[in-house]
Amino acid sequence: MKKLIIVLFLPILFGCASTSTNVASADNQLQTSAQGRLISDIKRDLEGDHNIFHPECMFSKVLSAAPLSKDEEGTYELWTIEACSGKQFIYKVMIMSLEGANSVGVFPMDSNESENNP
Repeated sequence: MKKLIIVLFLPILFGCASTSTNVASADNQLQTSAQGRLISDIKRDLEGDHNIFHPECMFSKVLSAAPLSKDEEGTYELWTIEACSGKQFIYKVMIMSLEGANSVGVFPMDSNESENNP
């Protein structure tokens, strides 16, 4: 009976491990200065803001993030998301560190801006 329980438990254990690895590897594809929970916070803000800016074309997933610039106010990155029907939208994300806490600003970019800032 004990062997049966162990045999049944192992596939569940390995199934959970592979799921968490896939989530982590998706975040590793992002070239962002953000780490840990801040990545989740940025994704949440992107989804919420995008759905407000484009209620007819809801957020689907984050495709990429790339560094843009850094100054005394914070770090700027370009995040590309996918929404309805595979449409892509680019947002400028500002990551600010204020008194040990991080704050995030999300700004939509129109097509002219995104072409000028690869």
